[in-house]
Amino acid sequence: MKYLYMLKAHRKALLVVGVGAFITFVMSLAKPTPGESDQAEKLRLVDALQVYRHDARVPVKSQGFVRAHREVILTAEITGKVVQSSPAFVAGGFFRAG
Repeated sequence: MKYLYMLKAHRKALLVVGVGAFITFVMSLAKPTPGESDQAEKLRLVDALQVYRHDARVPVKSQGFVRAHREVILTAEITGKVVQSSPAFVAGGFFRAG
């Protein structure tokens, strides 16, 4: 009884799906068969080149602003005055941890 109620409730949807399936089947039967064609006439000749991988510089001209990804404020752990700094310490340089 439950299934009969479901069929009545969805009767329109089932009808649309059934008609669509029937139309698809009829169209697949009515499609024309492809004829024979000469593929050699349709082929085009092309030139092929050997490619090589190499590094290249590509100049890019642009304008705009450069902004740091992260801003960090450095503070000393102790108070005092810097008397001497290493010549290896340069503005914008990097150092290893430790």
